[in-house]
Amino acid sequence: MRARWITLCDNNSTRQDGFTIPGDRRDGCACRYQVGDDFTAHDPGGSDDDEHDPGRDVIRKSNYFAVMLVTEGRANLGRTDMGESMDDAGFDRKLDAFERWQSTPWGRLRYRIAAANLATHLPAGRSLAVLDVGGGNGLDVLELAALGHRVTIADLSRPSLTSAEALAAERGLADHITTAPVAIDDLATEFGHAAFDIVLCHNVIQYLPESPISALAAQLAHTGLLSVIAPNAAADPLLTAVRSRNLTEALRLLDAPTRVAVTYDTEARACYADDIAGDLRDAGLEVLAHSGIRVVCDLVTDDARKSEPDFYADLERLELALTNRAPYPHFARMFQLIARPSRTR
Repeated sequence: MRARWITLCDNNSTRQDGFTIPGDRRDGCACRYQVGDDFTAHDPGGSDDDEHDPGRDVIRKSNYFAVMLVTEGRANLGRTDMGESMDDAGFDRKLDAFERWQSTPWGRLRYRIAAANLATHLPAGRSLAVLDVGGGNGLDVLELAALGHRVTIADLSRPSLTSAEALAAERGLADHITTAPVAIDDLATEFGHAAFDIVLCHNVIQYLPESPISALAAQLAHTGLLSVIAPNAAADPLLTAVRSRNLTEALRLLDAPTRVAVTYDTEARACYADDIAGDLRDAGLEVLAHSGIRVVCDLVTDDARKSEPDFYADLERLELALTNRAPYPHFARMFQLIARPSRTR
């Protein structure tokens, strides 16, 4: 998965509407921001967090507040009814920045919690065939490869796949990982059907005008597992109220069917766990778990503390304790659904 960036102005740290933007100091420009899981654009009453603020802060677009999608990337999906596909060349140019994001506390939590949730459902004692759809540099599946499983990463970004191959080689896992420049629509053509024991689709579905669950389910062996992660739209009002203190926008988000992806001036679906669970059932799957990723992290506004080893260790323990404990998954920054083919399928 890859980060997205947006240019807000011409080397000015304060935009015409009064927003002050702390700059990307590495590039020497105060107006280029990672639009992704940790995008921040602070309103005048917001916090002083840096560009890696994991909160759902807001940026003024036209005459209203548009909440930024809290995702770290997506697969290249081609043109959809929501507008042109996102520019993979832009993703590729910023791949190194996204890989830096992956090492931030909130990035590490995202992968740590997702892996822990999946691990509780993996069958023991045999090598599994794993497909990571929109897998980017493969960080979601390197641990699975290290356990001896056979991993295929499908993504149309060749630099991301090259990075995945390099990471695998560095860890001595090259023999366990295959990369394929394949889009969701072409999975069946490339791999056939029922080819994989595990299929991952993490932070992709919100960019599609229609659910891809049937295409993903078709890749599952009859005893397989599907893991889907998406931004939790149900958390948007709460996070907007807490981090940006924009109560009007928080109220609007309760019923808004889309979120604005300002980078490409396009819309993405507001994803709710119950709706995606319905898609899974319609595709002949049964949901085994509804987990929450980052229940607490994004509500803690002091981001500097998250880099303190002791605080981070406590935060990780708390997140692991909350991820599957009701009602907390409903408030998490992201939801993770794990499903398998129904026995009546």
